[in-house]
Amino acid sequence: MLVRFLSNNYKGISAPCEINLRAASNANSLDERQLVGDKILKSAGIFGANGCGKSSFLESLIFFRDLILKTPQGFEKSISVRPNLSSKENASG
Repeated sequence: MLVRFLSNNYKGISAPCEINLRAASNANSLDERQLVGDKILKSAGIFGANGCGKSSFLESLIFFRDLILKTPQGFEKSISVRPNLSSKENASG
């Protein structure tokens, strides 16, 4: 079970983005049907303005899932890396 995921420098994501499925310590109003185990949320939503990186964040999560599930079968070859457009690596090259 994935409880926390942090993505950084992936496609349009230049600053760290995180999703954390642990319920806040002051979340006493949550029903047990909304939780799993030790106050882990069953679902979460991602929202934001157009072009702020929601899709890129989800794509980084999919990439991570594929890296875990398909290794070593699918990633035996090199993994293509494209640095963020605003990264220092891209500016020098």
